[in-house]
Amino acid sequence: MQANAQSGPAIYGTSTDRVFTAIQASRCALLVIDMQNYFVDLQYPTAVADAAATVPAINRMADVLRRSGGCVIWIRTLSTTDVSRWSVFEDYILSPQAKSLRQALLHPDHHASQLVSNLDCRPQDLVVHKTRFSAMAAQSSNLLTVLQERNIDTVLIAGTATNVCCESTAKDAAVANYKSIMIEDCLSAHTDAAHINSLANFKGVFGDVLSVDQCAASLHKDRGSTNSRQVSTA
Repeated sequence: MQANAQSGPAIYGTSTDRVFTAIQASRCALLVIDMQNYFVDLQYPTAVADAAATVPAINRMADVLRRSGGCVIWIRTLSTTDVSRWSVFEDYILSPQAKSLRQALLHPDHHASQLVSNLDCRPQDLVVHKTRFSAMAAQSSNLLTVLQERNIDTVLIAGTATNVCCESTAKDAAVANYKSIMIEDCLSAHTDAAHINSLANFKGVFGDVLSVDQCAASLHKDRGSTNSRQVSTA
């Protein structure tokens, strides 16, 4: 699922602007969000139909970044009665039935909460657990600490759903002063419109939207590389 994301007001740039023209691989992390059976396997009612089709692109992006010296972080959503509760979401937005289903299926030991089996997870990769939509929220996970410990300044966002956990994580990363890039062909949503509108809202206001090919071409192994904003003349 791909989109030609249109940006917001002209003050933020246009859809042809490249926000980050060079990515320093050694300071870059790929955040793969919620590629769990619960969100991908169609036996579960919560699955995103297009999510499974993004696995090859995600694996390729992960491989390219690893070989360039970057970091891959797989992020799982967990929801049990034992972890810090998100009471407003669980008690007001979810129905009692949906709340019970979520807590049962996203238990750490349930098949639904596991990463899908065809993801290319490697021993050197990291796994972070979150309890809310944004992995960057302090109440959700320790992701911010993980990024700070590794001197990361750029995050690539992949996974599902584009307009929920991926967008909220990407925006919170931007607000936390990270160079935030959504990788469009590594993302999926329940509808094309939700996917496209999410990327359009993000592009040029919060960060950048790139394909795997564009991102791979922008990666630099040299630790002296710097990201800079340049307006495309193409």
